[in-house]
Amino acid sequence: DGPQISERGISVPVPPPSLTLMPVQRVDIEGEIDGNADVNDTRVFLRETRRGVQGQYVVPEQDRSFFFEGVEVDLTDNCIEVWTEDFEAKASLHSFFVASIDVDDQSVVTVQDLGGC
Repeated sequence: DGPQISERGISVPVPPPSLTLMPVQRVDIEGEIDGNADVNDTRVFLRETRRGVQGQYVVPEQDRSFFFEGVEVDLTDNCIEVWTEDFEAKASLHSFFVASIDVDDQSVVTVQDLGGC
């Protein structure tokens, strides 16, 4: 029941002619927080665990949506971990997602990995 990224919730703002030839991209990630979280007291954290890059956080919008812009992801090997914390550092369940290149070589498919990455 942690924050969720929809199947098409990861997008490449201006994709190259071939994502397969350039798999490391800066992508935008959007999703929605759990309905039980207090929007005014919550931060959404994101970490791409395979690249060892420091994580980041955003504050969700009033409609419960969140948006991360320009996250560097290798579309051939990644694990995107997302969770929320309130200002007392109480964390939600951590959600894990894997993003891959779709068959059209221009878009990204996102699949939740329930067991972690």
